[in-house]
Amino acid sequence: MFIIPTVFSILWFYNLVQLIDKVKQGKSYHNQKILGCAWSAGFTLSMVFSFMGLH
Repeated sequence: MFIIPTVFSILWFYNLVQLIDKVKQGKSYHNQKILGCAWSAGFTLSMVFSFMGLH
């Protein structure tokens, strides 16, 4: 039931690592910001649906 939120959290962390690397290198990190928003929304929604499934 909580597998999808786990996947989103792993993807979010991987995106964070890429964001930090790009900031250190001075490259554009616009894509990482957009992906971070998408992963955060997906994680939040999947958690809500997982908790709704418990009741």
